[in-house]
Amino acid sequence: MRKNVKQQLALRVLSTAALVAMVSSIATAAFADTYDLNKGSVDILAEGGKQYITQWENESKGTYVTDDKGEIKKRQDDDITLTTKDETTGETKTTSNAVTIDAKEDNTANVTLKDVDIRVDTSEAKSGAIEIKGDGDTNLELNGDNTVLVENEWSEEHAAIEKADKYGKEGTLTIKDDVNDDGTAKTGTDEDTTGKLVAGGYHEAAAIGGGAGDLGDTSNITITGGEITAIGGNDGGCGIGGGGRPGGTGKNICIEGNAHVTATAEEGAAIGGGASGGNSITIKDHAVVNAYGAWGSAIGDGGLYSGGRPTTITISGNATVHAETSQSGCAIGSGQHGDAGDLTINIEENANVTAIGSYDGPAIGNRYGTDGTTTINITGGTVNAINSFGSDDPEYSYLPVSYTHLTLPT
Repeated sequence: MRKNVKQQLALRVLSTAALVAMVSSIATAAFADTYDLNKGSVDILAEGGKQYITQWENESKGTYVTDDKGEIKKRQDDDITLTTKDETTGETKTTSNAVTIDAKEDNTANVTLKDVDIRVDTSEAKSGAIEIKGDGDTNLELNGDNTVLVENEWSEEHAAIEKADKYGKEGTLTIKDDVNDDGTAKTGTDEDTTGKLVAGGYHEAAAIGGGAGDLGDTSNITITGGEITAIGGNDGGCGIGGGGRPGGTGKNICIEGNAHVTATAEEGAAIGGGASGGNSITIKDHAVVNAYGAWGSAIGDGGLYSGGRPTTITISGNATVHAETSQSGCAIGSGQHGDAGDLTINIEENANVTAIGSYDGPAIGNRYGTDGTTTINITGGTVNAINSFGSDDPEYSYLPVSYTHLTLPT
């Protein structure tokens, strides 16, 4: 009898312990949810090896969005998906709610954009549409069709997807397309889907990278997949890279894997920096890049002055690049005032490069080069360098079009 009592007591203790363990497990479980940005702006924090999300119903009043799990307040979620697509109608709605991602040093934030349409007035929001902060890494997976645009009133000029060195320059922002739109693994067949992103800057702000003023410098941006269109602000912002006046740098910008990128800019480089000097760009693997500049280069330096900092551009692997500029910049190399520092251009391996220069600058190289050394190393690939003197400037329109080609076989 006493033995049965002891056995029952032991069972009760074990049951209680199991229940406590279950409750504790439920309380600390990491979700993997989809969050509707139409309901409120989002703060994502990666620290201590974990990732948390807060969604604000009204940040000024300190109220949070709620769902069937309760308030979305520093909720642990290691696999966050953001959307503005209505589950019922299938319509992707437009929101002005912004996203801030803060990855602390030695941490990684993992966020999926799935059919989002974010359009933000940065003068009001005082941030980019998607703001990347911290010295940790941020991975943005692209699923479906995504649009991220900004505008401003010449104040608080932030990039659409802003990664300003002011907020942390040690970490890397990686834009990728590792899985299909439904989250399944890619098979390498025609059944695979491609995630898309259209990003647009405004005035002096880049589409992806730096904003204006002290937000101009950017570094460590990698694109490994997806179909990306990046349109820089027309007063100095790059498509991918630095912001406008006084001319932000774009350091360690890498386009690789199977990424397909189209980038445009006017005074800033389509891919690179807002000013001459201090930029570094690598395009490799099977990446396909189409870049269009005006006063800034298509790939390299922007059209603004800078201070003697070197620029390095490397195109290698099996990359395919079409770079073209229409006003005073080089297609690959320096911008309108390209005389600020050493310029090194490397074209290697099986790269296929077409560069079309403007009427008064080389297709590949440095427009002036008086204050530094210009080094062009072509060790492999196929290169077509075309300069069109007189064809795109009304002052010289009476002159015949002449072309200079340089072609190296693979």
